[in-house]
Amino acid sequence: MNDENPLCNAVPYALHGRERTSGFELLRIIAMMLVLITHADFYSIGLPNHEDCVASPISSFMRLLTESLGLVCVNVYILVSGYFGITLRRRSIMRLLFLILFWRGLVVATFCIIGKFNFMSDLSYSLLLLVPGYRDWFVSCYLLLLMFAPALNSYISSVSDFRLMRYTIILLSIEVIIPMFSREIFTEYFDGYSALSFMILYLTGATIRRYQSLSNIHSGVWVFYYLGISWLAATVTFNFHLFSSSGSQWLNDEFLSYTGICVLPASICLFMAFASMRTFKSVWINKVAASVFAVYVFHMHPLVAPYFSKACRLLFNDYPTWTYLGLISLFLSGIFIFVVCVDRLRICVWNMIEKRIR
Repeated sequence: MNDENPLCNAVPYALHGRERTSGFELLRIIAMMLVLITHADFYSIGLPNHEDCVASPISSFMRLLTESLGLVCVNVYILVSGYFGITLRRRSIMRLLFLILFWRGLVVATFCIIGKFNFMSDLSYSLLLLVPGYRDWFVSCYLLLLMFAPALNSYISSVSDFRLMRYTIILLSIEVIIPMFSREIFTEYFDGYSALSFMILYLTGATIRRYQSLSNIHSGVWVFYYLGISWLAATVTFNFHLFSSSGSQWLNDEFLSYTGICVLPASICLFMAFASMRTFKSVWINKVAASVFAVYVFHMHPLVAPYFSKACRLLFNDYPTWTYLGLISLFLSGIFIFVVCVDRLRICVWNMIEKRIR
């Protein structure tokens, strides 16, 4: 059975002969779990304010720390793509689009069957729900990254290691510094919600690939840096909210966004922890990793996302902290396991289709 992942269907650059092992597949599984955690936290519940930090300091700090640890999720996905390089193939794109159409269609059909959605009442909206990328910034940006991948690969192959590193550092610096002074103008482009940010991360992954000496640093050191940077971001944000009742969106954006001054370095550190790991292969990890993107497509479907957020808010508001932590862990794990199991059907159907189009 073909368990090749439809997202990040990457092959190493011609200049490198290293294969992607189960360590990177494990990283993508962890990243998807972090996506679920992040969406269960600030996306569903909102940001702790001054009153929350004063009334429940431990709970508020732990939520900020959880968000800080989890925000690396998207960056890590794109770093993996850049590290190995994306090679556009017709079947790879078809496989990705089929995954999105399968889960979008399955959700719409399920909602129609249980009476929560009337497909014919607004046919144009119903059809839009099946379109890959509709009301889904990540899929839209990733598809654009796929389109520009050949040009990026050509550039990466044509420049020296030093020049690639220099230009990548300049681009990363611009992405972090410019929003400090004009975030209202550049929010969509420099908060990580754009194909431009994905391209910069793609170049960053390729740069890391060039400098293999970084992989000689023990993975535990990189994990320590990742935890330390995330702790710093949570501590700064928490103390500001604790001692200031006015609040500051600027501080939240700089420390708790995909391109935040701490989130980008933390993302690279977590990625390097797995790049430095001893290589190994696991059939089960690879099978689970083949379905992790389906977890995202399912829980962020326009029809599912409101119920997902409502369930997270209900658990947070109605239960004590430790009970909530147990219940939300079961809830998120249940979603992950459910989607991975159901996605085996999608893989089986795709394998049958793929045999016919060969």
